[in-house]
Amino acid sequence: YTKRINIRLSAQVVAGLSAKFANPPKQIGGREIVQFIQIDGNKYLFADGSWMLFRESGTEPVVRLYAEAKSAAEVNALIDLGRKFIME
Repeated sequence: YTKRINIRLSAQVVAGLSAKFANPPKQIGGREIVQFIQIDGNKYLFADGSWMLFRESGTEPVVRLYAEAKSAAEVNALIDLGRKFIME
């Protein structure tokens, strides 16, 4: 299952985004990140094969969040975790 959302960002969140992506966490929402890829965005891969990808818009204060998991419930959980990660 895959899903994509746009996350609208405040100026404060935009200002901290570069630092957040430059220093990837070891986990997001208690899920261990097993691989981090910075090609065409910032992609976090998890041990169960699921992943999330953040891509910044070049024209508006938006981050596009893509997620893939083995079930609709899992992909929705990843979307929620990704949104919280960006907005922290």
